[in-house]
This record gives sequence, C-alpha cells and structure tokens, in this order.
Amino acid sequence: MPSLESIRLSVDTSDMLKAVKASNTLERGIKQLKEAVDSGKITNDQYNLGLKELRRQNDGLFSSWQKARAEIVKYAGSLDGTTRASKALAKEQSYVEITNAQTAKSFGELVTSVNTYQTANKSAAASADTFVNQLRKQEAQAAKTASTMQQYYSKTLGVGGPAATSSGAGYGAIESELDRLSNKYNSVYRASKLYENSLNELKQAQMLGAISTKQYDAELEQLNLEFTKFSNGTASSLNRFQQQLIVSNKGMNQMG
Repeated sequence: MPSLESIRLSVDTSDMLKAVKASNTLERGIKQLKEAVDSGKITNDQYNLGLKELRRQNDGLFSSWQKARAEIVKYAGSLDGTTRASKALAKEQSYVEITNAQTAKSFGELVTSVNTYQTANKSAAASADTFVNQLRKQEAQAAKTASTMQQYYSKTLGVGGPAATSSGAGYGAIESELDRLSNKYNSVYRASKLYENSLNELKQAQMLGAISTKQYDAELEQLNLEFTKFSNGTASSLNRFQQQLIVSNKGMNQMG
C-alpha cells in the first residue's frame, strides 16, 4: 500500500472552495433579481435574462466541482487508513457535502424561478386573448341582431323597397326603433374597442418595463371588472365604459 506522502490529489481543492463561494453568490444574485422585479426596478424580460446569465456563469464552476469530487473519491480510495489520512479525507468530504447541498439548492431555485415566470406569462396572455375573442363574438352577434331587426320591421311595417316613402305606413315607428338599436349596439361596439385599446396599452407598458407584473395583473382585473359591470348594466359614473357612453350621448344630442 502506498504511503500517504506518495499520494497526490490531481485537482486543486481550492476549486471546491470557489464552487462553494460561487453557490453563495448565485443565491444572492437570485434574491437581488427577485427584489428588483417585485419592486418594478427591472422588467420581467430583464429578470429572465438575469436568471439565465447567472446559470451560464456558474455552469463552469459546477463542472469543476464535479471533477474535483471524482478526484477526491479516487484519492480517498488510495489512503492507507492512518489518522492523518482519515482527517484529510474527512476534511475533503466535508467540502463535497457543503458544495453538493448548496449548488443543488441554488440551481433548483433558478430552474423553478424560470419555469414559474414562463407559466405566469403564458397564463396571462391566454386569459387576455380569450376575453378579446369573446368581445369580438359579441360585436358580431350585435351586428347580426341589428340587421335582423331592421329587416323584420321593414317587412312588418311596410318600410323599405320601392313602395317606401317618408310618410309611409309605420315610418316613424321603424325610424325610432332603428335609432334605439343603433344606439344600443354602437355602445357595445365602442365599449369593446375601448377594452381592446386599454388591453393593448397594458401589454405595451409591461413589455417596456413601465409597470411590473403585479401592476399588470391588478390593472387587467380592474379592466375586466368594469367591462363586466357595464355589460350587466350595473356600472357607476366612474366606470370608464360608462363615461365613454355619457360623452357619446352628449355629442349625439348636440348634433340632433
């Protein structure tokens, strides 16, 4: 059996200490990025890029640590069991255990953070797109209903076609009904357009880093709530869609 003096570790154990320090630096970096994105100092895209950069910077140290660990295992197998060798082995193994635990924890948090960010963004985008699609269906249905009602009253009251005149049978009634339908469905159309424009502004503000993810979610929730109340006829005068309707009606009254 070779003596302890003849055994040499082919890897510098300082590499393992560097890996331990790098693991601590990685933890601090993740914490700083979380604080920055939560406070709105950086955008979600910048946060995502920061996480990827931290991972890239530490990949090399993680590989060095794996190599050092393999050498230590080999080194341990060559020791002659003396007290001096046992102490050296215990010291080297403690480095391995510390590095393994800290590095695994840091890389696990990094992967979890990236996955959480991507899942949240996909969910928010899907919800907004679904709501816009519902609005467009309502617009189409409103236009179809208005057209059907116009055809019905024209046929029933004898207004329309070559026999129609300004003093024809039921002309005043159909004109009044068409005005009512026009005002009703035009207000729905204008409200849907206001919703779509407001949603696009929110998306752009988040993309440019003007608002945080929390602010985006809160504004989107408020926008949906106001539109729902307007559609149900329970909107207050502070509701943005109700305010748009009031301004529009005033303009029409002045023109009339």
